[in-house]
Amino acid sequence: MKNLNFILILIFFIISMLCSNIQAKVLDKIVAIVFDEIILKSDIDKIKGFEEKYVLERLIEQKILLNEAKQSGISPSARQIEDYINNIKIENGWEDDIEFEKYLKLEGLSLFDLREQIRLDIIINKVKQKILSNAPIATEDKIREYYNTKYTGEKEGDKVLLAHILLDKDKKSINVADAIILDYRAGVSFDDLASKYSKDSLTKSSGGDLGYLEVDQLLPQFKDAISKLEAGDIVGPILTSSGYHILILKEYKKAGLSKGSDIWNKIQRILMEDLRDKFYSNWLKRQRAAAYIEILEPNYNNSKN
Repeated sequence: MKNLNFILILIFFIISMLCSNIQAKVLDKIVAIVFDEIILKSDIDKIKGFEEKYVLERLIEQKILLNEAKQSGISPSARQIEDYINNIKIENGWEDDIEFEKYLKLEGLSLFDLREQIRLDIIINKVKQKILSNAPIATEDKIREYYNTKYTGEKEGDKVLLAHILLDKDKKSINVADAIILDYRAGVSFDDLASKYSKDSLTKSSGGDLGYLEVDQLLPQFKDAISKLEAGDIVGPILTSSGYHILILKEYKKAGLSKGSDIWNKIQRILMEDLRDKFYSNWLKRQRAAAYIEILEPNYNNSKN
């Protein structure tokens, strides 16, 4: 009788173990097949903080990119992966492997897991770089069109390129200024005159160059003095708290978008980001349409096929 009870207990234990294994397998289902690769439910569950359907989309995208890498022969070297890990250590101040491995353990990662994730990241970044190398660029016409029709930030005003000669704040300087203006009109270069006479130690060696200045931000005396000048004209002396100034107008830029300005570069970045996003999105749609993708779980069937 005892033997029979033992046998029954053993049979029950075996059945329980089998049921447990079956249940474990059921819990980790194949959700999708992409090319000849599978995506498991556990792969989706690893990524927290997002809806499962969104995670599945990103995993499908990853499989497509990895397939493109395979076709293109893109694969990082062991050295690249180790360099990446070393940079992580340096950026976080981990001086030895023991501290680093302690951190990985706290995060539930092994060094093998980290290397694999880095390998995938490098591959995907290289594939995206290859794809986006063919993306269109933001043309000058498109940048100006965006500035005129869509840009809502602070716009550029009129600008002037000025140079000056600063003289002492005394009555003698008025006569010196008159002589300087006559020399300039007689053909002496403004650079030479600035080098010889200017009291502005910051600009005298560069011909008195003040760079491009916003007209609306000029001193009122300067703004009035240059209002009727044309490029190359000279005016002075103009009294300010610093002394007497002689100004030469080198260039007058009317309000508008200047190529290479901060606003130009900002708009260029906005347009380039949009163009690259659209180019990549269209590339991905074409790849999805051509790929073998099968969603096996009904709950995910409204995912894009």
